[in-house]
Amino acid sequence: QNKILLDAPTLYESGLDSICTAVIAVLSDIEYRKQRIIKRDSLTGQQAIDRLNATKPDNFYTDKTDHIIYNNADIDEFAFNSKELLFEDEDDEIETTIPVMDFIDDDFDDDNE
Repeated sequence: QNKILLDAPTLYESGLDSICTAVIAVLSDIEYRKQRIIKRDSLTGQQAIDRLNATKPDNFYTDKTDHIIYNNADIDEFAFNSKELLFEDEDDEIETTIPVMDFIDDDFDDDNE
């Protein structure tokens, strides 16, 4: 059975969660998020904080989701954790709409070691 993975930031607001067999939230610590959006969108620190403050808190997702993957490490750990959760069998296939680099930034980890 193939699985389809959606990148749906408004999944709950749209009601699309009602057709999902499982929902996975990908979360990271606030400082990781801040540094990622500063780099991705060329924002100042305060602009990044303002943007983060305008988003829903983590418990909005953790209270509703079936699974959580924390993306506070490098791409290899994120990939391992994702694969472990998504693939029950090594032969499973997946179709994805997720732009993975939105969630992962190796340079951030290198800059903060």
